[in-house]
Amino acid sequence: MSGLESLSQQIHATLLSPPAKFLLTSKRAVDDQWWRLRVFWNGGGDSKTGVRVWTADINLEEVSAAEEVLAAAIETGMLHVDCGRRSVNLSTLDELSLHVLIQPKPIITYLTLGNVEDYVGQLIEVNYKVCTSFVSESKYQKAVDVNVMCGMTDVTLFFCIATVKTLGP
Repeated sequence: MSGLESLSQQIHATLLSPPAKFLLTSKRAVDDQWWRLRVFWNGGGDSKTGVRVWTADINLEEVSAAEEVLAAAIETGMLHVDCGRRSVNLSTLDELSLHVLIQPKPIITYLTLGNVEDYVGQLIEVNYKVCTSFVSESKYQKAVDVNVMCGMTDVTLFFCIATVKTLGP
């Protein structure tokens, strides 16, 4: 399996006004040179706006980073969504950029508005993975240790544990 296959991550865009949350999905088959990124937004809870998706298909032969480095950046949340300005109406935005924060230089990809009906399967897959995933005892203990070391609140600790994704112990 490819390191970029079936990855997902929440992106919290706290610099936007108002702040927004996105869901990134990553797809790639082992024998495929294309990395397929989708960034979903739920309309900010507004039932009139509905879910929107921005998409990009990236030729990995043109990317300067190793697949494992990109996958690690996604898994650890080293992602940033840039909409061109702080105050933006996401319900009318046709393009945004995704910054994958890797060293020595971030990968910046431009995503364009897609048809959400074309990507419902990815949303269902991600939802299933999140609902059926669990946190291993060792990862839980690491989160507790970080809590003690950094003096995090219980709410912060819960958030850290809830966002850890693992397929096993």
